[in-house]
Amino acid sequence: MRLRTKQLVKAVTVCFIVGIALYVVRRGPRKVFHLSEKCTDEYSKQLLQTLCDLYHSNKVDGNLCPKLCDEHSIQYKSCLYFKRGKKVMLMDWDNQNVILKAKHSSLDAFYHLLVKFQEGDKTVTHIPDIETFKKFVHDSVYFAFGRSHEFNKNELLKRMWTKDIKNVESMTLAEKESLWSLLQQDEFIYMKYFNDKHLPKVFGSCGHFYAMEYIPTGKILNPSILSLEENFNAAPWPNRARIALGFLDLIANLDNAYIDVMHLCDVKNENFGVRKDFSIVAIDIDMAFLNKHMEETLSQPNCTTDEDCHFFDCHGNCDMQTKKCTKDRTDNNLQAVCRKIFMGKNGLPGLLRYPPPSVYDKVTDLLQQCVTESSHNKIASKTVVYQKLYVLLSDSLSIPI
Repeated sequence: MRLRTKQLVKAVTVCFIVGIALYVVRRGPRKVFHLSEKCTDEYSKQLLQTLCDLYHSNKVDGNLCPKLCDEHSIQYKSCLYFKRGKKVMLMDWDNQNVILKAKHSSLDAFYHLLVKFQEGDKTVTHIPDIETFKKFVHDSVYFAFGRSHEFNKNELLKRMWTKDIKNVESMTLAEKESLWSLLQQDEFIYMKYFNDKHLPKVFGSCGHFYAMEYIPTGKILNPSILSLEENFNAAPWPNRARIALGFLDLIANLDNAYIDVMHLCDVKNENFGVRKDFSIVAIDIDMAFLNKHMEETLSQPNCTTDEDCHFFDCHGNCDMQTKKCTKDRTDNNLQAVCRKIFMGKNGLPGLLRYPPPSVYDKVTDLLQQCVTESSHNKIASKTVVYQKLYVLLSDSLSIPI
């Protein structure tokens, strides 16, 4: 009886710690101070060497670890971004560019699976069993999606892990730790789970780093480096109109292709890539939320004005009676794209700058409507402005330039 009681206490303790771990993971990352945040080749190569050391000591795993650390078919090219621990590197994989990234450069910035607790005068280290780990995986995705969808635990684990596994019970601790660190990165969850044409393809992972498709922004979408004359030569209206139509297709996809509407709250040129067919890919979705999660994010703060309730490019509303932010977003993805991409900002021309004279007034008026009209319709692709803008841009492709 005493043994069974001790086992029950241990099980309850572990489940409690698991619940706390999942809560704090959704609330935010561990606070790790980065003494050096330099986007340098030397520091980047040190990080990759540390990652490979972890792999060779059986502390992390992933389908790309052998290619990165043993075969060396994945080679470092340059550092693209390093801020607040987030690391983005350009890699060469058999003469093809890929992105290798992680929300935190150090594995220790993520919560670990190993649970330590006191049992009498001893410190006991507990490794969650496979059933507990499957719950970890399920609940991580479940919370990332705003608690709006249930999943088959076995199938979900196979879907989210980057190595092919026939029997989930055979997963090693290194594999579990690596997947657990990946599941603390919502961007990875969205890209890996949905595998959608408007999101970069995830090729795999090693430890807490994951490799994804490289899709550059391109000069047309990011014209700040160009002179006015080069703007006209390098970005003719038909190409810009096709890219704008690509954004409208992306917006419709965000409305309809996922479990619920996906909101993009960090809308800027460099967060989108342009394919050769002018389709648009959201290449940085660290601040993307499915609708249920969006409502929870917006409804938290106290407020005195509507601006207090804005979450970056997702605008909220302040209830003046309760002085609390409501759960409703007051704009939509189209309006954010109109404000930040289509129209000029900070002295820079927008994507739909200088339209042909025959459509100049109509384009200008529609963009003005887009950014100024209040819209509580979260389904942007169902709005009148969206429909009119899509038809106008499509028709403008046949206009002689």
